[in-house]
Amino acid sequence: MMTRRKIATVFVVLVVVAIAATSLVNAGSFTNQESPEAAPTPSAPGFYLVGSKNLEPLDFNHSGDLQSFSWATLNPAQGQYNWSAIDNYLDQHYWPPGPGQPGKKVGITITTYDGRYDGGAEAMPAWVRQQANTTLPGVLTEAVHNGNFESDLANWSTEGTASITTSNPHGGSKAARLGGTPNSTSRLLQYSVLIPKTLSSGSFTYWWRTEATSPDPDDR
Repeated sequence: MMTRRKIATVFVVLVVVAIAATSLVNAGSFTNQESPEAAPTPSAPGFYLVGSKNLEPLDFNHSGDLQSFSWATLNPAQGQYNWSAIDNYLDQHYWPPGPGQPGKKVGITITTYDGRYDGGAEAMPAWVRQQANTTLPGVLTEAVHNGNFESDLANWSTEGTASITTSNPHGGSKAARLGGTPNSTSRLLQYSVLIPKTLSSGSFTYWWRTEATSPDPDDR
């Protein structure tokens, strides 16, 4: 009987300790700081179509049209501005609201750099690029990947008969071999090479040699 009472007493003590520990944990996580006030939900501008398309908003359920204009177009010379491109776009694409017509808004952006595929720095006026310390001087870099063919034909696309040879390489251990089939055309192509429009200097070098299994007046 004494043993049962001791076990019951120990169990009660453990329960009390567990409740007290839980209360302490809850008290430690309590904070008097109020929840942050939620910011008001901004009104969405709606859908805008990018480009020169001029579509009916009732048919396509869009709020407006968006077009980009280059800095060079709007500011062709120092102190001179030409807003005609924007004015023409506004005249054609802005529709005021009216009966049965929600209207159509217009958004514009001004671009100072157009990316490597769309003219690059030509979006910046030439008179700005010609000023000192406006642009950083470039350095010549190798734009052709695996030009020595040490990685075989990696980075190259081929047409016709193209292979790698170790016979008579130039400046390395490998070379590309084209042709070898009568009345055929072989090509090595690399599409990732991009040349900026505003490039001031550059160079293109290559090495080649020809072989023929029979005498040909064009051999050299």
